[in-house]
Amino acid sequence: KGLHIASDTILHLGINKQHDKLWAYNANSLYLYDKRQDKTKKMAHGMANISEAHISDEFIYLISESGMLKAINVNTLSVMEVPMPEWVLTHISGQTPMLYVDGSGGLWVHTFQNSKLYYKRNQSTNWKEITLSPDQNLFNRVRDITEDQNGNIWIITSHLGAFILKPGSEDIQHFTNNPF
Repeated sequence: KGLHIASDTILHLGINKQHDKLWAYNANSLYLYDKRQDKTKKMAHGMANISEAHISDEFIYLISESGMLKAINVNTLSVMEVPMPEWVLTHISGQTPMLYVDGSGGLWVHTFQNSKLYYKRNQSTNWKEITLSPDQNLFNRVRDITEDQNGNIWIITSHLGAFILKPGSEDIQHFTNNPF
């Protein structure tokens, strides 16, 4: 009963919004715990060097160090690759890409090593680069992405404060704090 995973490396954990599915992963393995069934399943995914995993209502998304992105259907367990264009891979490969899936199924990919942020509204749309600052000479690292109860996407950066993208809008609101 419960979640039991043997691992000789650090496990990363996450939970879906309904709090009925928990996932755990390390660089090479992914496990899904279903609270309703009280079962843990090791998931086949065919990917090495998992950088991050995120679960949505339908899919568990995995992104590797090389920038490969896969989606595992949580109901059928089928695995499919989510195509990543070369112009995105050039900037994220080997940069520990991070992944966020918003409440609408939008995919957000960023790295902490550079200032790049990419967004894909759903699996049938194209990737686009999100520019947070018009001054591309400013050094800015995306630290975290989260969503509030109104569907606003909050992007927290290391040097330029926080940014909010409102749902269905291209407008970016910028917040800074300078205590000096």
